Amino acid sequence: MRSIFQTAASFYADFRVPYPKELMNQVVAECGLDGRKRLLDLGCGTGEVFLRLLPHLSSVVAVDPDPDMLEHAKRKAARLNSSDIRFVQATAEEIDGTYGVFDFVTAGASFHWMDRQLVARTVARDLLVPGGTLVILGSTSLWHGEEPWHGVVRDVIRHWCGENRRAGTGLFQTPGEPHQAVLELLGYAVEETMFEVDHEWSLKALLGYLYSTSFASPGVLAGNRVQFEADLMASLLAHDRSGQYCETLRFHLILARPPGS
Repeated sequence: MRSIFQTAASFYADFRVPYPKELMNQVVAECGLDGRKRLLDLGCGTGEVFLRLLPHLSSVVAVDPDPDMLEHAKRKAARLNSSDIRFVQATAEEIDGTYGVFDFVTAGASFHWMDRQLVARTVARDLLVPGGTLVILGSTSLWHGEEPWHGVVRDVIRHWCGENRRAGTGLFQTPGEPHQAVLELLGYAVEETMFEVDHEWSLKALLGYLYSTSFASPGVLAGNRVQFEADLMASLLAHDRSGQYCETLRFHLILARPPGS
């Protein structure tokens, strides 16, 4: 994943829209978080999931293959004065029972980057306590957005990064099946809830968000970054001179319980 998000970590930490409070409250309630639970956060990135849940946990193992992402997560955690966090630089596929068992496992905006069947099998077999839950969080991508200004942004990205959607040094491969179908095939009982949030972007925040993505990070843009930024701002202002761009963000929460839970 490092080659996918290399150069994006600082923007990810500062410009990703937080998961809705209602979504996080549902995680707390559904997983029975009472201050005594142990969490494994796979593909933790800059800590956008586990840091929100810290007040309800006893300990965390936070896993990500990108050292820059982990460094930002560590800095955020340090500001919260929480010490019972173990940071592990590794892929989700490398995590096994040597790290112990957990009351629940999270994957925030990361499950689609994983070998989903392998990870889900390992979670069910080796990583969850009986009755534990695999929690998958994510949101819709601007790449598929339907607002008119989304098309303006995509046109600029394609001009500077290529017609096909990038994923760092490679191209994005759309998962063949929805997460729910993959999990149900493995015997998980799956519940999904959607949350909608109206959001308004400033030009600065939108640019920061794009730099946090796998398809328009500074590393992907390389020597075209200055031209990209100028083109994006000019194109958006030509579309709407207000400099404010609204959309409805859609977040999903999947609660998946393995066979026998």
